[in-house]
Amino acid sequence: MLPECGPDKWRVSLSGNALSLPGTTATVEAESTIKDEGAGSLKFTFTYPETLWYEVAASKTFSTPVDLSQARRFTMKLRGDANSANCLWFLSFVSANGHVFRYVEWGALPNGSWRTAQFNLTDMAWDTWVQNGLDQPELNKVSKIELHLQRNGNAATTATTVVYVDDLQAYNDAGDMLVIPIDEFEYADDAALQAAWTVSAGNGNSLSLVTTTSAFQGAKAMQMNIGQVAANFRLNAIKTLPVPVDMSGYDFFRISVKGDPVIPPASAPVLFLSLEDTNINRSRGWMQSALRGAGYTTYLMYNQLTAPNSAPMQEDPWDAGGNVDLTQIKKILVYLQETVGGTYNASLAIDALEYGIVAPPSAAGKDWSLYE
Repeated sequence: MLPECGPDKWRVSLSGNALSLPGTTATVEAESTIKDEGAGSLKFTFTYPETLWYEVAASKTFSTPVDLSQARRFTMKLRGDANSANCLWFLSFVSANGHVFRYVEWGALPNGSWRTAQFNLTDMAWDTWVQNGLDQPELNKVSKIELHLQRNGNAATTATTVVYVDDLQAYNDAGDMLVIPIDEFEYADDAALQAAWTVSAGNGNSLSLVTTTSAFQGAKAMQMNIGQVAANFRLNAIKTLPVPVDMSGYDFFRISVKGDPVIPPASAPVLFLSLEDTNINRSRGWMQSALRGAGYTTYLMYNQLTAPNSAPMQEDPWDAGGNVDLTQIKKILVYLQETVGGTYNASLAIDALEYGIVAPPSAAGKDWSLYE
């Protein structure tokens, strides 16, 4: 299938200073002759100046956001020319909340031949150049993919390069990840849930936990009924593990959150997933954009010891003052903190809380064809 180019399909844009730099141009078009497979490829032409670090992007916005939260790895075919050696490329996934994961390839593009580029989701970095705060990308709501070409530092003259892209695929995690549930919330009743998860709230705020059949997976989820009165106090749902668990070797934590549209627009609640060790030191990951949504959002947060540059869990500044010992995790906390203020009652749902480790690649099943 030939790629569809145009305003609502693949389109090209200039980035940063290249927006006003004379001599920088880019086009994207369907190519039917030079291809690796199928009916055609995407032809990306970039005229770059002799000034450093200007870039262009070919992007595709999906009519419906794509769920890549279960993706394991990605492959794509690339072909360049002699001038492509003066460029680096990176692939970005833009989620519905505007946050970005990207994979940067520093090696030269192949000159006149096709090369398969393969990388894992855990190879992608949280793009700090475009983030707004510490909220996590919504990987089950990827709204756009972008292929960027950036003029590298080893070119002395203006030149034009042509890069071809073909067969961009995403593969699921079947057989490629060891995923361990922390809690699937399939409790028989409210009493069983409340025995496993305790609550604490301060300064007039209230929190209660009940089961709900509005689940992300399975039959049930945990509903957090919130009575918000005072800002900057934590409403904690706490699961105490029978014995400390070593989570230091694991790559990511994954959680699905359903928001509540009744939360006032002027408020600014943040939901956190937090790991507490036996010395009451904690790491935590932010979740904010989904809290007013009517459906579920899946967040993927990397273990800070295994992927420190990629949307990590971070040290909690309000813990006992030391660094969290991920070999001695005793408690899991899901807590809400209102950072601005306001009085409201809301209900959030939490489901599919798990952590996992990336295994060596195997024959993973292909679930998403992002571009053929």
